[in-house]
Amino acid sequence: MERVGWKRSFSASLVLGVYMGFMISILFFWMANQSLRSAGKAWISTIIIGTIVLTPILARRERRVLANPMDFLPLIQDSMKQFDEGVNRWRALSHVRNAGTSISIKLRNSQNPMKLVEHGLQFTDQCQIKFNTRDTNEAALRAHILRYLHNSINTSRIVKKSHSITVRLPHEMDKKSVMMQAIIFLPMLSILGAFAFDEFAPGNIYVRFGGIIAGLFLGIMIITNRGR
Repeated sequence: MERVGWKRSFSASLVLGVYMGFMISILFFWMANQSLRSAGKAWISTIIIGTIVLTPILARRERRVLANPMDFLPLIQDSMKQFDEGVNRWRALSHVRNAGTSISIKLRNSQNPMKLVEHGLQFTDQCQIKFNTRDTNEAALRAHILRYLHNSINTSRIVKKSHSITVRLPHEMDKKSVMMQAIIFLPMLSILGAFAFDEFAPGNIYVRFGGIIAGLFLGIMIITNRGR
């Protein structure tokens, strides 16, 4: 973990201020029947106030620093040597490699690739693991791997590509991340909800308010969803 810092926090606060101000100006202009000038003042005021208030708050936050997969490569290779099958067959030293943002485990040349998947899965809480299915009985193996992963971990962590299946790090949701997502999603969805409900009864303030509530409810569902 490392501090966000004043420079990053100022940039983030400015962006959030512009975003929030735009949403509030729409409310002023459309729902409160204010002039375009009043809406513009509300937008600018929100940018200034949001930047002043949020910058010191965000500066004290800590952000998660992703671990370098290379730090885990020797550990994973050593752990998987028990599955070595000899020369020109599967070996940890040649088939477990660094792939940039993840550790790649190539399943080709293995007589029991599912054992590799089951063992490799235990490291997915530390770094991303990519199971490379190229040059294998790919269709059947991929189906077997996906079935096993769906029964073992949250499906939102699984990334499928043409010749690989990657398991991402688990998503950690804390109060700070919930607050940030609430700032991003709730204003937008509440306004969209008000616009949508207004189509049923134009000009009815109670219907618009119901749309805002519906948008807020949808936003809360999106924020708290973890891929279930």
